[in-house]
Amino acid sequence: MSTAVLTERMTEASPRPRARITGVVYLLYFLTAVSAEVFVGRSRLVVYDAVNLIAYAFYIAVTLLFYYSLSR
Repeated sequence: MSTAVLTERMTEASPRPRARITGVVYLLYFLTAVSAEVFVGRSRLVVYDAVNLIAYAFYIAVTLLFYYSLSR
C-alpha cells in the first residue's frame, strides 16, 4: 500500500476532526445561551425566544455529536 492510502485511512479513523466540530458547536451553544441571559434578559421578548431557540438547537446538535463520538 502506498503512503497516501495509509494516511487517508488514518485520517478517516481519527476522531480529532469530529471532536473539534463538537467543541466548536459546544462553544456556540454556550455563547448563545449566555448572551440570551445577559444581553436580552429574562423579559419575554421575541428576540429572547429566538436566541433561546438557537441555543436549544445547538444543545441538541452537541448532544448528538457527543453521542456519535462516544458510541464508536
